[in-house]
Amino acid sequence: MQGIWTKIKIPAFVLFTFAAYYLTAKLGLNLATINNQASPVWPATGVALSAMIIFGPTSLIGIFFAAFLVNLQTGLNISATTLIAFGNMLEAAVFYFAGRRLLESKETYGAHTIFIFGLGIIVLSTATSATVGTAALYFSSIVSKDNILVNWQTWWVGDLLGAFIITPMAYKIAYTKWDEISIKSSQIFKFSIVTIAAILISYFVFGSDFGKSYLFCIFIGIYLPALWFNSFWIYLTSLCICSYAVYQTSTGHGPFTSSFSVNESLIHLQIFVAALAITSMGLESIKTEKLFWRSSVVLIVGWILAGLTFHFSYKSSESEDELKLKSLITQAENEISNRINDYLQLIGGGAGFIGASEFVSDKEWHVYSERVLSTNRFPGITGIGLIVPEKSNSRYRAHLPIFDLKNADPKSEKNEKFVVTYIEPYLENQKALGLNISSEENRFQAIIYARDTGLPTMTKPITLIQDQFSRPGFHILLPVYKQGFPVQNTEQRKIALIGFIYTPIIYELFINSAIAKFENQINLKVVDGTTEAYASTDFKKFNAKETFTSIELAGHRINLYWKKGPKFVSSLSSVSLWIGFFGAVFSLLFALVLSSLQNISVRAESLASKMTKEVENQKKMWQTLSELSPIGIYLTDKNEKCTYANPTWRKIHDINESEVQNIDWTSLIHPDDFDKVLNKWKSKDVTGNFTCTYRVRKISGEIMYVSALSASIKDEDNNVTGYLGTILDVTELHQNQSALVNSVKMSALGQMAGGLAHEINNPLAILHGKISIIEQMFSNPKKLNAEVADRHIQDMFSTIDRIAKIIRGLSSIAKESDHEPFEICQIQTAFESSLILCNKRITEKGINLILPESYPDFMFLGRNEQISQVLISLLYNALDAVVDQPNPWIKLEVQVGKSVVIEVSNSGPPIPANIQSKIFDPFFTTKDIGKGMGLGLSVSKGIIERHKGRIYLDATKQYTTFTIELPAYIENANVA
Repeated sequence: MQGIWTKIKIPAFVLFTFAAYYLTAKLGLNLATINNQASPVWPATGVALSAMIIFGPTSLIGIFFAAFLVNLQTGLNISATTLIAFGNMLEAAVFYFAGRRLLESKETYGAHTIFIFGLGIIVLSTATSATVGTAALYFSSIVSKDNILVNWQTWWVGDLLGAFIITPMAYKIAYTKWDEISIKSSQIFKFSIVTIAAILISYFVFGSDFGKSYLFCIFIGIYLPALWFNSFWIYLTSLCICSYAVYQTSTGHGPFTSSFSVNESLIHLQIFVAALAITSMGLESIKTEKLFWRSSVVLIVGWILAGLTFHFSYKSSESEDELKLKSLITQAENEISNRINDYLQLIGGGAGFIGASEFVSDKEWHVYSERVLSTNRFPGITGIGLIVPEKSNSRYRAHLPIFDLKNADPKSEKNEKFVVTYIEPYLENQKALGLNISSEENRFQAIIYARDTGLPTMTKPITLIQDQFSRPGFHILLPVYKQGFPVQNTEQRKIALIGFIYTPIIYELFINSAIAKFENQINLKVVDGTTEAYASTDFKKFNAKETFTSIELAGHRINLYWKKGPKFVSSLSSVSLWIGFFGAVFSLLFALVLSSLQNISVRAESLASKMTKEVENQKKMWQTLSELSPIGIYLTDKNEKCTYANPTWRKIHDINESEVQNIDWTSLIHPDDFDKVLNKWKSKDVTGNFTCTYRVRKISGEIMYVSALSASIKDEDNNVTGYLGTILDVTELHQNQSALVNSVKMSALGQMAGGLAHEINNPLAILHGKISIIEQMFSNPKKLNAEVADRHIQDMFSTIDRIAKIIRGLSSIAKESDHEPFEICQIQTAFESSLILCNKRITEKGINLILPESYPDFMFLGRNEQISQVLISLLYNALDAVVDQPNPWIKLEVQVGKSVVIEVSNSGPPIPANIQSKIFDPFFTTKDIGKGMGLGLSVSKGIIERHKGRIYLDATKQYTTFTIELPAYIENANVA
């Protein structure tokens, strides 16, 4: 596996870098505003520099081809695309090699110097990319000479902020252990506070109108993780806040959208984001000097002052913007009202023309319309016409049969019909000729209102039949009455009515013409009733604050919703933003300077104190450690005579302080362990130290187990001048280990109990049956058959032997053997003792137990019952692993050479790699509570190691396999 990864890791790094750069570059291009290539938000630079940190120079290939592909897709030619891709690659190379030199000098310079130089490297590398990229666009005639600086600024700001926000986090990931950045369970509450605070503050500043002027509250979002966590979390919080700010700004929210130019808004945002990113890096630098609390005061005061400056400047500019917007709205409303008045004059002239004549023919109406419409003073109207009632007695009624009547709504059932009789220009409006106005409710309501009141009336939004785009429109209607007829009330008006002069108007063209003079300084949405009749092109694109007004046009009220337009010149100048930027940066610089001065002072004090106390501490250290240590400590001279022993050592050996001097410590060793200890003591000249566990016998006769460790003390010429040793009372540990071994034995015996009962009950049943048969034979001497009786008796002896083997195996496992000497044992005996006790329990659960065809004639020095105990433990572990598996099996194999190799494998699931190193640890278990103490493998390992062998999990096997290796018995071998 390692070899395969070595072959594919470089292509994998290149491919990953390519994909990450390409995707983030596509994301950045979505915000490109001045052209298709330069974006004020460019996270791809952060990805490129991060890839250089994590993967190294091999990432340059992925960066080049990803940059080439993404720019080629914008429509650039090959030469410009290649040059831009080269600039992006050069940017990453400059950063990598300059940054590497800086890291190599990390120990030479202070933390703040590294921070400042690191900022300089990022600025230099991103300026390289911006310069090369802008040159490529200029020579490709995409950027004019006048726009070079704007393009370069936009490009550089996008790259710079992408690097500031993403790269520091990649650096922490690459050079920090996960334990240092992970969140501990005790920190969950603080982490929740940090998360909630960052979300609420970000929404407050960038998602709500009220919080715009409180921009500097954002610094609280990065201060809290700096206060409680590793700097990785500062960078991650900063990245999340900046990403949210970019999203909100690009959609028209937040404090940087007053100008409404997306590019300008994002650049203004990036000025602040730069301050935020630089502050994030500065906070890490301050934390490395461990004087965070003192520097925090300077930071917070600086943020408050800068924040107040920005707040009052922003509020003042916002008030000016509101007044300016209100003035523009008032002017725009006047323009709309004036435009309606122009249209009312138009239809008023038509009404006068019709009313002044007894009859106006269609030809006369054509000449009149052509004359009044030739002035181009009425944008948005499609024509001017005459509507007459179908039941009218006037001469205009005679024209109705010339064309077919048509309904706007085929389902209309109204009795009163008002029909478009004249409409000019004819070619543009011929579809409307003969239209029954009454067939559509909005038209009908307006025409009835105009007839009954005599007032000019505007309809609700309608679809004009002559408009090929089916957009919202409206009619303005003016009733015409017969001259000399009274029109004081509704009934009189109905009688005197000739018809209506009307003009159909397209909402979009009408509103656009009315507000065109404001050159996109404002955006407008018109809501007429429940219908959105009009919306400026940019109105829905940006979610800026809306201002609501309403006006009455020709007796009809409409609702107007206003927003600042893309060319609205905001009073919020970049000066306020730079004040905020430098306020944040200067606050950080003051904090850095203070931190450095404090650090120098603290280090000087610490060094002086350390030098003053060093001698005293060294003198006290030995006495403190020795006198209070729970471990026995002793010193000897080069002749191995005791010169000092601490109270714990004297207590272990039951010796007074006066008896310590020049005592021969080897005289305190238990006689049975003396040779073993002496041999290990002699071997210290080879190994360099002495380690041994043995028994000592106190004056009172009490036996204690101790663990001893000793090392030589040498002078400047490497000559031994004495020995320093420690001794630890492990009597209780030795007893506990014995108890644990017995506990494991009892656990195994408990598991075997059910199977043993079955194993013994079967032979007993056989004995009972045989005895009954023989009893029947003797009850009837005539039927007694000596040959048959003898065969039954032999079977009974065989059954009794079987029971005896089971009992012997059980007794062997149960007996205490730790203190018995090693014996020459045969491996077959250990196998038989194990299998006779657990074979039945395994097979009765439907598990296939695969055994060797024969057992080797292999002899080892040890204890048969302990090897049986290990085998039983492994078999029962295998049983637990396969009991719920389909087609379960357990296999026992034996191979013999210079040692015997025993393998116990099973068909169960493999042991996870992350716990393989722990399975032999005491009390480690993967079983459910109550199903094991986690001692079986630990005890088994101790038993096998005492037999000079080893036990291990063979990770090279396909199935879970535990392997035991035991050395063969060699006569005269020295066995402890």
